[in-house]
Amino acid sequence: MICRAHLVLRFSKPVSNAYTFERSLGQGGIGQVVQATCHRSNAKRAIKIMSRKSDPSGFEISLMLKLDHPNILRLFETFEEPACSHTYLAMELCRGGPLPNYAKEFFPPLEEAAAAVILWQLLGALCYLQMQSLSHGDICPANVLMLHFDKPPEQNVTKLIDFGAFAGSRTPDIPSTGLVMRALLGWCCGTKGSSLREANHTSKGPVADAFVYSEGGVAVAISRAASDLLNRFAGAEFTAERALKHKWFMQARRGEVPRRKARPRRSPKKDEKEEGKADRREGKARGAGGEPSEGKVDKKSLKRAQSTGQLLKESDAKDRKESKDATKLALRLETSPSKTRVAPGGWWGGASVNMLNFIPRLRTFCAGPSLLRTMLLVAADALDEEILSPLRAAFQRLDGWCPDGVLTVDDLKHRLPKMGCKEVPGDIDRLLLEADIDGVGVLDFTTFLAIAVGTQEVASTDLGVRTFKILDRDQDGAISVNDLEVFMNKVAKLEDLAALLKDALGNSKPLNLAGFLGILTKATKMELEFAQKALNLALTTSEGLTHPPRCDAIKAKRRIVDMAAEKRRKEQEEKRRKAEKRAKSRRRKERKPVQDEPDADPLTLSLLVESSSDSSESGSCPIPETARDRTDTGDTAHTVDTVGSIDSAAVTFPVFQQLLHDHQRLLVSL
Repeated sequence: MICRAHLVLRFSKPVSNAYTFERSLGQGGIGQVVQATCHRSNAKRAIKIMSRKSDPSGFEISLMLKLDHPNILRLFETFEEPACSHTYLAMELCRGGPLPNYAKEFFPPLEEAAAAVILWQLLGALCYLQMQSLSHGDICPANVLMLHFDKPPEQNVTKLIDFGAFAGSRTPDIPSTGLVMRALLGWCCGTKGSSLREANHTSKGPVADAFVYSEGGVAVAISRAASDLLNRFAGAEFTAERALKHKWFMQARRGEVPRRKARPRRSPKKDEKEEGKADRREGKARGAGGEPSEGKVDKKSLKRAQSTGQLLKESDAKDRKESKDATKLALRLETSPSKTRVAPGGWWGGASVNMLNFIPRLRTFCAGPSLLRTMLLVAADALDEEILSPLRAAFQRLDGWCPDGVLTVDDLKHRLPKMGCKEVPGDIDRLLLEADIDGVGVLDFTTFLAIAVGTQEVASTDLGVRTFKILDRDQDGAISVNDLEVFMNKVAKLEDLAALLKDALGNSKPLNLAGFLGILTKATKMELEFAQKALNLALTTSEGLTHPPRCDAIKAKRRIVDMAAEKRRKEQEEKRRKAEKRAKSRRRKERKPVQDEPDADPLTLSLLVESSSDSSESGSCPIPETARDRTDTGDTAHTVDTVGSIDSAAVTFPVFQQLLHDHQRLLVSL
């Protein structure tokens, strides 16, 4: 099995045999970069020409062989001719150029949210390096490239380059990343020059309370979250992973960052002043009839001329104001997008592809022969930007908002259902162990591309022909054991390569283009079979032949929800009952106690007994007002009707005592 390091071919022949140089892209301290076209695949590459004295041990090449991340520049081929004193590295071509040129020359000027997108991708690459126990050592705006020049950051990709003499050391990359962020904020807010100084100021606005000063001394307002992140970059214990979780990126995703006001490329103030001066000179020289005056005029003519000139100036000023407002509106519509937030898909350089068939393709990749895996990995390394862009976005979306450059089991379980894959199988951990080259159980970027591109895409497009030409190293029209040895000499012997061809074709003959496409066709049928099995399993599960019916599961969930709601209702009812009980006891304590009255005399008691007996025959007895008012206190057990009568059978001792007290007061008053 091969990995990304085996896909980088190292030749000892002249570079002119494989590439045609076109134009120079730039020149640095240790070498030059030119654009070239590959003879075999017609792909555009950037050839870095450097002296062997600058890197005699080949440390930069050996380090780039280990790196496989979507935001790190990829290396394809190396040419080291013994008779030549230079080394040629064929790398990925970034048409956007260095970050300073992209940020300064892109029009309209970028916003702070665009700076967040660029910095987020750069921090993802640094987090991957920290996971590999590596460091870049020379983070600066010149070592950050943009893949496209004519696309905004939400449709662009950031690339980290130049792993030279400082790479791999223990030099911290976070403080220098803060300098890149400070410069980027100055460029993205429409100012010229890099921002190397910062000063915090309290502002009356709700968003900005800090300013970044450019080389020209222009103060650019930034958000509070951006200022806080800049201060944290200077900390010794601050890491790329913690920076990716900062609130500034969350606010940028929600559109809560300040926006630059729309300004035209060229200010019209100077032209307006010149027009105003010309109008004033012309108005002074005009006469009553609109012709220049000659000699002296009377007062009436002068008055009419002044009034006419004033009207003309007011009319011209009104026209100029309308023209200025129209220009501002056009510039605002042209320079400022309608939405203030960057689309979620823009953080990954474009829209991601649907992952509906990812699991069948993963099973095909694991169950297929080793030659099929080699073919898919080579095809993944030869993808053009049109096919690579959605796959790259899918990888970064699966990696999450705090990316580490690899896909784990948790990443696939949590994010595959959100990207079109209906169900993640239970043996996903076993599949990742079989697909991973190192046996760790994670997917790197190139392996993910080989799985996600699919055999049907390779067989039905010109990608299959380009892959065949790459594998056919001697260009004899067939893939032999010697051709495979170029890729797999470090992981397999010649006998194993012959057995590999025999396993794929049934014989040890060289593989021609028809046989190459036949292997891809068989793999496509295998992929369709896996997809059909998954569909049958899903249908069987929904019909209840293997598992309980889904409706029963839904009913069980609803019963659980209803039980929880009933429990909450009972708890609320119990709380209400206890509150009422406490309030009732509090009202009892607040009531004044009834003073003890003297015992009633026998005459009064006999009269009360007679009146109660008479009322029992009639059905009811009248109740005094005082006793009637106290019947609703809850202390008595009698019942009162609407007319104020009391049932004689329900008279208790407290009621009797109250009646006795009222009759005594009545007798005293008489």
